[in-house]
Amino acid sequence: MADYPDPMIFGDVLDAYFRDFVSKVTRRVCKDQYVGLVSAEGYIWGTSPKGFSCREEPLRRPPENPPIILILESPHKDEFKPEEPVPANGSTGRNIREYIHVALREKLTDGITRSLILVNAIPYQCSAGVKTESHRSGIFRRMWRKKGVRDSFAKRIQRYVGDERGNALIVNACTRGERTHPNERDLYCLVEDVLFHRFGGSDSSVPHPSNWVPPTGESEPIIEQRQYFPRPGLRWACGSS
Repeated sequence: MADYPDPMIFGDVLDAYFRDFVSKVTRRVCKDQYVGLVSAEGYIWGTSPKGFSCREEPLRRPPENPPIILILESPHKDEFKPEEPVPANGSTGRNIREYIHVALREKLTDGITRSLILVNAIPYQCSAGVKTESHRSGIFRRMWRKKGVRDSFAKRIQRYVGDERGNALIVNACTRGERTHPNERDLYCLVEDVLFHRFGGSDSSVPHPSNWVPPTGESEPIIEQRQYFPRPGLRWACGSS
C-alpha cells in the first residue's frame, strides 16, 4: 500500500494557509464621495489625468446641482492605496473622467449641470485584493444576501437622491461578474433589483468603467445601454434577508 501523507495534515495546511490569506484582506470601508460637477455636455469640471477635482462627503455637493449617482459594485486594489480609501482611484476613475460624457450622452439632454457621486454597492474589498475573477463575485453575492446590506445600500441612494428624483440620475455601472452556475444573476442585476423595487430602476445601466476603452483607431469607447429584466416572482423589501 502506498505511503501517502495523512489527509488531516493537508487539511491543517489548508486551514493555516487560508487563515493567513484572509487575515491580509482589508476590512476598511471605502466611503461614497462627491467628486465634482458634470457639465450639461457630460464633462467633469476641473479634473486632471491624476484625479478628480475634489473628493468630499456626498452631502457636501452643491445643493443647486442635482446628483448623478454612479454605482460600482465594490472597490478593488487601487482604492485602498491612499490612507483613506477612495472610490474609483485607478484606471476606473481615469475612464470615468475621460468618457462619462460618452456613457451619458443620451441622458444629458436637459442642459443641467449635475454633481457626480461615486458609490460602491458594497463598500468593502470583495475581491480580497487578488484577481477579481477569483473571489469578487462569490464574496459579493454572499454579502448581498446578508440582512441589512441591501437596505443600507438603498438608504444611501435615497439620501443622495433626496427630493430631486426627477432631476437626479442613477447610473448602474456595476460589473457583470462571474457565475458558478447558469442560473446565477449578474452582479449588476442584483443591484438593479434593489433599484427597481425602491426607485423604479436606474436611469441608465452601462458596463463597468474599466471596460470604457476605445477600439483601436477610435477616440471614444462604445458604451451601450444594458437590458434588465426583473426576476419572475422576485420579492424584495428593505430589511429582508
